This record gives sequence, structure tokens and C-alpha cells, in this order.
Amino acid sequence: MKPSASPSPETHPAPPSPADAIATYIRAKDLNRPHLMASAFSEQARLRMHVHTEAITFPAESLGRAAIADTLVRGFNQAWENVYTLCLDAPPPAGASAFSCTWMVVMSSRQDGSLRVGGGRYDWTFDLADHRVRALEITIAAMEVATCDIAPVMAWADRLPWPFLLEAVMGLGLGGALASVLALLHAQAPEHHGGAVLGLRLVVLNASAIALPLALGATSGLAGGVALLGAGLALGAAGLRPVARGR
Repeated sequence: MKPSASPSPETHPAPPSPADAIATYIRAKDLNRPHLMASAFSEQARLRMHVHTEAITFPAESLGRAAIADTLVRGFNQAWENVYTLCLDAPPPAGASAFSCTWMVVMSSRQDGSLRVGGGRYDWTFDLADHRVRALEITIAAMEVATCDIAPVMAWADRLPWPFLLEAVMGLGLGGALASVLALLHAQAPEHHGGAVLGLRLVVLNASAIALPLALGATSGLAGGVALLGAGLALGAAGLRPVARGR
């Protein structure tokens, strides 16, 4: 009997930084490119999902990069298309071992073409040696459904800076100061008030998200859908269980 082969070393380039690992993951998921996951996640990475909506489902836990790619890329893209995922924060620092940020997604259903607009929180843990993701917890606070012409919505999403959107639909009166203040509030919030601060952040970001699509000519149906999202995010975020922030 031949001896079992030893594990082969990583053949995919490691990300230069934690921010690149996040960007590579989002590119893999949004564009249905599972081969990129090897450059974003460690082989033995762990994924945990906290879903606070009935509009979308995921397994609660996936162990190992292959299983994570099946959950977040292959399986995900069987149901969804026209996916745009954005992190509503500045990128993590170069040497970060952990990072948390709020996120927003715009996408459509392959089954009936309906629009989905959702949001929640990412909690990342990185391998300090090569910056790959060792663990990821995804909280889905809300996922709203809208039946409208998706063309102007996707045109709007396609114009947004990707994937880190510090001021979320900038230029509509928020300015850099507010985004920085909200980030500071979130970082300094007492453990039992983190959800409330996240809710405030999402509501403020959502207010600007309503204004820009209308300015770009999106339908009133979209505005209603995003307004519903804002309410859902606020309620969902208020009930989120804060996590320890190890940075």
C-alpha cells in the first residue's frame, strides 16, 4: 500500500492584507468564482451564520474552505444573480487580526427576478501569517423583497465604490465626519449597547441610500423597498447580540 500523500502546500497566492482577503471573498461570491476562495480563506476556516429573517436561508455552520465555498459561492449563486455586496466601513488596518463591519447587498432572484436588498454585520478573524480568513461570522439583520424594475437599481449599485463604502452613498449631506463618528460610537459602545449603535448606523446610512436611487431616476418601488429595509435593519440590529471586539 502506498503511503498517504502529505498535504500539499497552498498553491494560490495569499492576500497581501486583510482588506484584500475581504475583497477577494466578495468578488468570489458576487461573481460566482469559487476558485478565488483559496486566496481568501484558510483551508480549515470556519463559517457561522446568524440569520434574523425568513427571506433567505443558510446552514448555521460550515467547516473548512471547501464547505464555505459551497455555501457562500456555489449554492448561493444557484439562487441569486446580479449580486452587489458592499462593506459600509473603511478597510481594516494592514495588521488586523480581527475586524467587524456592517454590510449591504443588492441582488435579484434567479427564480422570479424579484429584487432583494439586505444588510447585517461581518465579523472576521484573520491568520496573522498570511492574512487569510480563519473564521467568519455573518449576521443577516434584514432581507427585504421588492417587485420593481431592477434595471435602474442595478445601474445604481454598479456605480457605487466597491467593496468598502466608508460613507455609504456619499455626497448627500453625510460627509466624512458622520461616518467617522458612527464608527467611533460602534467601536466604543458598551457590550450591551452595540446592537443599538449598529441600528443607528444602519438607519442613517439607509436614509442616504433612499435619496441616491431617486436622484438617479430609480423607481418609487425601490424607495419603498429600501425604506422597509431601513426599518427592518433597525429592528434587527437592536436585537443583535454584540460580540467581543478583539483587535
